[in-house]
Amino acid sequence: MAPGGSPPAPRPPRLAFVDALRGLAVSLMVVNHTARWWLAPAVGLGRQPLIYATMALAGPTFLFLVGVSLALGYHRAAVIEGRPFATVAGRNVRRAAAILAAGAVVNVLVFPEDVLGARVLVSIAFMILVATPLLPALRSRPGRAALLALAPALYVAFVWCLPALAAWSRLHPLRAAVLFREFPVFPWLALVLLGLVAGWTEATARDRWRRDRWYAGLGAAGALVLLGIAALAPGRAGGRGPGLAGDLTLNDYWTAGPITAAALTAAILVLLALAYATIERGGWRAGPLVGLGRAALLVYVVHLVVVAPLGARAGGVVLRGWGPYLLATAWLLAGLGLLAAGWLLVRPRLRALARAAGAAAGLAP
Repeated sequence: MAPGGSPPAPRPPRLAFVDALRGLAVSLMVVNHTARWWLAPAVGLGRQPLIYATMALAGPTFLFLVGVSLALGYHRAAVIEGRPFATVAGRNVRRAAAILAAGAVVNVLVFPEDVLGARVLVSIAFMILVATPLLPALRSRPGRAALLALAPALYVAFVWCLPALAAWSRLHPLRAAVLFREFPVFPWLALVLLGLVAGWTEATARDRWRRDRWYAGLGAAGALVLLGIAALAPGRAGGRGPGLAGDLTLNDYWTAGPITAAALTAAILVLLALAYATIERGGWRAGPLVGLGRAALLVYVVHLVVVAPLGARAGGVVLRGWGPYLLATAWLLAGLGLLAAGWLLVRPRLRALARAAGAAAGLAP
């Protein structure tokens, strides 16, 4: 019950444009992994740029959306339903545990030689745990301003500390393998913080005009940054623009360099604004992308199993041309879309059965 004994407000519908953006991110991950494991290196120069571009955009988009989803969920539970923060924190801990469990499954099936192989899933789970105590700061304007200021500060601190972190990693390889894998909390929590503020702004927008203005501003700001980088980066000495030449490495893992980080953040804002404009306001249903986004965890785990142990290892898949590669990847994405649609149909029934079983066992009222 909500405060005052009144029944809780109905749960607001999921935001289709946020789910579609998550679906785009998981699709980019599928393309990245098929390019890594299925596409022969001899296919040409386009292979490496494809791997880099999809890797650089997919993971950061997921992390940004982690923040958006945490903020939306916190607003719904704490403000609309009147639940205490402990309830929200407990739910987030359970969510992080489920993601870590999925990561363990991936490790066993895909990365048996690497106990921490499911790097993105581990990173997302850690981000949820670290960001959850920060959620109450969203309820005040100074708190949101502090989160916005902390995001670039984290990145600047990482760049400044990079030599010291590299030296520490060489002295403590096991700890470094845990703390500084792909998309570690320091500095990638910065994107989650930006997502927190963006999600809270979406949740608290009082009318459509404010939402339209907010997303138009995000899209315009992102586009201006991208245009500025495109105009200035080619003239930088040493070619230190977006791409591998300007990026950073710690513990043998990639981190976006300053220009790449700015470009990625701007691109995510543009994609978010476009998703809002085309789906929320334009009426595009984007059904396959929405389905992939709502079943993203299942899709991520299944596609890795199909691509690596079943396809590349057991099946010996090696595609030596762009035509077969594009066709195979398209078929895989189509199959994953069907899997997601089927899962979304079955999942409510499974949840109902679980609640009924819990009630019968005395575990639920």
